[in-house]
Amino acid sequence: MSEITKLIRMDFMQNVKDKVDRQHEKIKPSFTDLELSKLIYREQLNPNNEKLIAAHIQSIKRQLDRLYTEDYFKTDEIFLEFAKSITLFNQFTKTLQIDGGTYGDNFITSQDFYLDAVRSCKKHVPNFYQGSIDFACIPLKIRLSIEIYFKNMIGYLSSSQKLLTGKRKGEVTLYPLSISSLLLFFSDEKYKKYCKLPIDIEILKDINFWSNSLVHTGVISFAWQNLEAVEILNSLFYTKHENGNINLEGFNYLSPNYSQNSLEKDLNNFLSDRKKEVSVKLYPFSEKPIEGAFYYPRKIKILSK
Repeated sequence: MSEITKLIRMDFMQNVKDKVDRQHEKIKPSFTDLELSKLIYREQLNPNNEKLIAAHIQSIKRQLDRLYTEDYFKTDEIFLEFAKSITLFNQFTKTLQIDGGTYGDNFITSQDFYLDAVRSCKKHVPNFYQGSIDFACIPLKIRLSIEIYFKNMIGYLSSSQKLLTGKRKGEVTLYPLSISSLLLFFSDEKYKKYCKLPIDIEILKDINFWSNSLVHTGVISFAWQNLEAVEILNSLFYTKHENGNINLEGFNYLSPNYSQNSLEKDLNNFLSDRKKEVSVKLYPFSEKPIEGAFYYPRKIKILSK
């Protein structure tokens, strides 16, 4: 990026920040994190939905404030994606009345993904994506991190299902355990006792729902949605315990009050129905989980409940 281009973009972003600050002061949105996630990660942008637009304004301001006050951000890449997002957002909602803008790709093609993979192992590979593909792929990385976290948290080994109806009755096949199913299990009133997460699991469900858009369509998200998700998930992947201990792999938030056998039994009951009997197998652990360390130390002998 040339110095002139960089200066022009910085000037544009300062103008954006001023407009956002004024709009935020005018409407004064005050959504909780849960309310915000339901809006910006679940609902499709609609220029007539004032509540949704207000939620986006709250998120835009919060993330711009971070970009201008916190260190270590890759501002060149983020300002480019932010400028593209703001331009599209303002073009659609007419909320900020910004003159000019930055135009670029708002989706990642299959060719873009493939060439990005090739660039991981070869030199002199062209990049046709207009922006930072690394930043645009944040939802994909978050989607993977959430699924791997929860599967490692419970000690997931494998899963199968026995078919109970139809021509294939009695047949045993592989069962694809999805992160959506795990999140539903741990948010169920009956089973949420099994973990004590530092983040509202309903927010995790919202973020997981949102992240699937890039996975299935290639459509990129607004830059502030990416930054918001990274900030919200920080508590789940925090590496310092409240007692001062540090674990670079983070912490496992399973409750120490229930055995892994009880968890496995209840998870299988939750996933099974009249058409299938699901069998999830867990890696047996005691003092150390598959990843990180237990935030709540496990007891030597845990009674099933």
